[in-house]
Amino acid sequence: MAKPQDLRLPNFALSGLRGDVLSGHNYWERLHIHLALVEPSVAEAMVEGYYAPGIGATPPATSAYESMEKDYYEDLIRFTNRTFANLQPQ
Repeated sequence: MAKPQDLRLPNFALSGLRGDVLSGHNYWERLHIHLALVEPSVAEAMVEGYYAPGIGATPPATSAYESMEKDYYEDLIRFTNRTFANLQPQ
């Protein structure tokens, strides 16, 4: 039987975003969100972010996206902390 700390929660992929992570830039954003229980009542989130330039209403092809970690790591951490702050007990 799995222990609570071994349980993984669902993962999510979000695409078609703009300005949610990289505000002030005109980039398309794509996020992969991984959630996991680290204690019976505590979850952690890890967010992988990707961005691509583009104009118009149609997001670019997946191959056009680059990881945010190199140039926008602080923005990605800020988004993750702000979005998932309530995963921890108060």
